[in-house]
Amino acid sequence: ERFKLFVFMLLVLLMNLVQSVDKDKEVIRNFVFQTQAVFVAEVFADWIKHAFITKFNSLDPSLYARFSLVLVHDVTETRHHLTRPLLDHTHSLARRIGLAQLPLACTVVR
Repeated sequence: ERFKLFVFMLLVLLMNLVQSVDKDKEVIRNFVFQTQAVFVAEVFADWIKHAFITKFNSLDPSLYARFSLVLVHDVTETRHHLTRPLLDHTHSLARRIGLAQLPLACTVVR
């Protein structure tokens, strides 16, 4: 989600640079400020969402540490398995989380 935001913001910067004539430094400075504001707001919104999820589902916050250990284990174990040499080590991570990789790849290529 944050990667897509970054790609879209970068496309907006490129469009603004193409359209601006003499204000390149001002456009870049505004872009940096706006990008920081968007990412801070995104992190804050995610923090609030996860706080509500843990509170209303009566989950222990240490559960996130266990989730990260499981994901780290998936990544490190696929590097050591010789049975699946064609798969990237991040494939098991994306498969466990359920990320759709094709739409993201299409966005980046386009």
